[in-house]
Amino acid sequence: FSTASAKEHPLKSLGDGDYVLAIVYTGGVSGSVLPYRGSGGLPTVRLIRDSLENEIRQAAPDTSAVLLLDVGDGLWGSGEALVTKGYAPVRMYKAVRYDAILLGNLDAANPALDALEIPLIDGNSDFYKKYPAIPEAIPGILLERGPFKIGIMGALFTAPKDKDPYEFHRKEARRLRDAGAHLLILMAHDAERDWSEYKKMGIDIILYQATNRQLGDKPQEAIESLTRKFGIAFAPMIGVNKATKAGIISSFIRIKAGKGNIRLRAQQVRFPKGAPQDSHIVEVARSIEKELSEKMDVQVGESSGKFSWALGFPTQTGKLAVEGLREKSGASVALLNTSGIRDGLDTGPIRMKHLVDMMPFGNRITTLDMPGETLLKIRAWRAPNGAMPVLWASNAEIDTKAYYRVATSDYLVETESSSPPWSFLQEGKNVHTADYLLDAVEQYIQIRRVLDPKDFQP
Repeated sequence: FSTASAKEHPLKSLGDGDYVLAIVYTGGVSGSVLPYRGSGGLPTVRLIRDSLENEIRQAAPDTSAVLLLDVGDGLWGSGEALVTKGYAPVRMYKAVRYDAILLGNLDAANPALDALEIPLIDGNSDFYKKYPAIPEAIPGILLERGPFKIGIMGALFTAPKDKDPYEFHRKEARRLRDAGAHLLILMAHDAERDWSEYKKMGIDIILYQATNRQLGDKPQEAIESLTRKFGIAFAPMIGVNKATKAGIISSFIRIKAGKGNIRLRAQQVRFPKGAPQDSHIVEVARSIEKELSEKMDVQVGESSGKFSWALGFPTQTGKLAVEGLREKSGASVALLNTSGIRDGLDTGPIRMKHLVDMMPFGNRITTLDMPGETLLKIRAWRAPNGAMPVLWASNAEIDTKAYYRVATSDYLVETESSSPPWSFLQEGKNVHTADYLLDAVEQYIQIRRVLDPKDFQP
């Protein structure tokens, strides 16, 4: 990748010579910061970062640097996050010593953010308005690492609708350039932006979370096409789960006669079983695991087979959750979103830690009265790509002219109120919020003791 305007690029202020910048980045870890089945996790992320730094410093001790960044959703969404009220991921991220973190939509729900002590980057999103108690995030930061001055900004989905969504970033890009930034990096928890606007701002590198669906069958070709089209180095994070992957960008920068060119190599590293780990971070993880073990190892029930699960799709695990919700609430109909179910259940004992991994967000049960006609619209709704986001359970045929008591998640009523099909919930009356959804599913399993996944076909 070559900068769009190499002759005028601020890299020229570094002076002639060869420079190396390496960036290690994570995204979508969803609070699962502890080693996964004994390996991986943030202890491996830290080891990768330190190993990379040792390697490049041996080759270029005075002209190299390493950054460790997170592109959002690492601080909430797991059992360890829920049970420790946010402190487990905060402790792990602090121990690993991240340089900056984009405040993702899951992160905003973490009640322990005040203790983070790591720069939180504002994603310029209306989503934050739903969490007025979160600490103030900053629009960007200038980090000095080795010979580099690096400007970091962030973008989260749901850009402000009442004003130009890019002016926030234009202003911050100008500020960072005026402060002497050699490179500008955008951490984007949103692949739907108009990247041409960021080309105009002079953004050099974009780290963003993307899905396989967004990049198509040939993701590498799609990434290279974006880079050629916009003159920006794109490095997406794809398919992250339980801190089993990290992205690495190695940038070799050659400055000659006031001109700057960057050769950039980006890759994702999947942590194999038994991947090496940083011993200090492992000790921090063990102390957290010890605190969690007493409550998380309690057996709730047993499964006679493996429950199917796939993020964003109706599965047996999702059907179990929505049936538990309906029974606990006494409602005629129960509705949940498929993306709220984050893990399946294996054959054998079902322990509290499995349920927390399955539903890690700490949502409460909200009940409301809804017309049958609207309920059928919700059930039939499909995303433009054909995805089915609704988990459904009911004890009766739906009459379009009747009203029904409906149970759902407080998140869908309060936070997803502008997104179909959940925006239909705004038609509800007699709204009441009470028990935790997790407790409802726990009670459902305890009553039955042994579950057969064949009984929970979506």
